[in-house]
Amino acid sequence: MTTRLKAVLALTVLVVLCVASILWNVDWDARAIDQQLNELAELVEKSGAESSFEGLGRARRVGSFFTDSCEIEYLPQRSSVTGVDSIKGAFLSVRNSIETASVRLSQHAITVDADAGRAESTVRAVAKVATRGGDQWRETVRYRISWEFVEGEWLIRQIWIKEDR
Repeated sequence: MTTRLKAVLALTVLVVLCVASILWNVDWDARAIDQQLNELAELVEKSGAESSFEGLGRARRVGSFFTDSCEIEYLPQRSSVTGVDSIKGAFLSVRNSIETASVRLSQHAITVDADAGRAESTVRAVAKVATRGGDQWRETVRYRISWEFVEGEWLIRQIWIKEDR
């Protein structure tokens, strides 16, 4: 074996070991949870007028991110919404009254239970909304989210406002 071939083989083995180490240490559950939350945020965004069918489709897809008995405290000092059907209805109602909405997520910290059946995360969300009446507002909120692994997918069981004290 030539020196060049030995060097190439050694480098290849080193690269394979590095990649395997990275893949071995990836928290796949945390990664899946982060991806679910980002997809939900994308569904919430609205850039202008949309058809009723598009709104209904988005409401149905939003519902698929939650357990049947989920609960959401969506803004500080606002009432909670309980149950996936109520969440879809509230989402559609709010969506029909706004012109645009954007959501930016940051500081998403995820802790998965040892049995990988439940998880909890915290996230900072910045929302900008413009209503059809011309009002605009911006809100920054820290949420705590309780997740449950159901039939191979991470679903939201509860969202509530995190008190920063």
